Parts: sequence; structure tokens; C-alpha cells
Amino acid sequence: MRWPARWAIYVNGLGASQLPPWSLGYLYLPALLGVVGCSVLTAPLGARLAHSLPVPHLKRVFALLLFVMGTKMLYDLLRQGKLLASLTQILGN
Repeated sequence: MRWPARWAIYVNGLGASQLPPWSLGYLYLPALLGVVGCSVLTAPLGARLAHSLPVPHLKRVFALLLFVMGTKMLYDLLRQGKLLASLTQILGN
């Protein structure tokens, strides 16, 4: 995400109603602090793990992760009956 988009999230949400407490525009500060804190703590572990595993194994694990996430998203769309609406929105019809 580039800087203008980051500022847009903040600025566009300044006048929004019904935001939870501790929000700064559309940024919910407790969630932001949680994500940043967990990222800072686990980044060294992820880097160490990525450098210790062979590249083909990393590629397979990442491909599996993408497949599982995509399958779950498709399952959720099918379960909610929103697949046709989503396809129509993507295709622009």
C-alpha cells in the first residue's frame, strides 16, 4: 500500500459515524498495535525458518497455503449464495 492510500484510510474515516472508540479514521488503534507487535516479535522467527528450509519445500508450503485460503473463500461464497454476485462484480457486468 502506498502512502496516499494509507492517508486516505485515515482521512476518509475522520468524519465517519459509528466508529468504535480508539479509532483514528478507519484505523482501529488496538488492532494496529496488535498486528505491529506480533509482526515485530515473529519476523525474526519467520526469517530464520525461511533461510533454514529448502526453496522447493517453501514453494510447496506457500502453494498449499494459497490453495487452502482460496478454497475457504470459495466455500464461504458458495455457502452464502454470493458466488454469482461476486463473479458479476469482478467481471463488471
